[in-house]
Amino acid sequence: MSLAALLFAPAYSVMAHEETPAERKADALLRRDEKRANIAEKREQKQDAREERRADLIEKFADHSTTVFTRILDRMDSLADKVESRIERIEDVKDIELTDAKSKLSDVREDMEDARDQIESLSGDVNHILNDADTTKEAFEQTRSVVSEVRAAIKDAHKSLVEAIKAIKVGLGLEE
Repeated sequence: MSLAALLFAPAYSVMAHEETPAERKADALLRRDEKRANIAEKREQKQDAREERRADLIEKFADHSTTVFTRILDRMDSLADKVESRIERIEDVKDIELTDAKSKLSDVREDMEDARDQIESLSGDVNHILNDADTTKEAFEQTRSVVSEVRAAIKDAHKSLVEAIKAIKVGLGLEE
């Protein structure tokens, strides 16, 4: 074979398989559709991963809130124990009857128990919210409202504790 035949042989084979403009357009459209499908699939995967991360953050928020609220109630419980021991000591030493302070302290214990019950149900409520909510945004809003209800219960218990302490001071004649 001659040198010229070898040099031009690939050109002849390419020219023999050359596509028509309609075929090239069809191939381009097919490639474009494949790229769009790949992009849509990747976008959906990223959205799913984002939703999972948000759900994890909601669970972490609820767990953190549970931990914080439990610690707060533990501290309030120790304060209530101290207040109770002081009431008993005042009644023994000074012979002053502090029934109002005792009743308010029992209210404190009830409020704290209600708050503990709400804290215990918090994680179950959050799991229920995550399963039922359409979007994580709705789930977070609902979780935030549940956490604020627990926070309000803790504040009520704290107010009751403050009232019990005020009742001690009133019983001692320190305040009116």
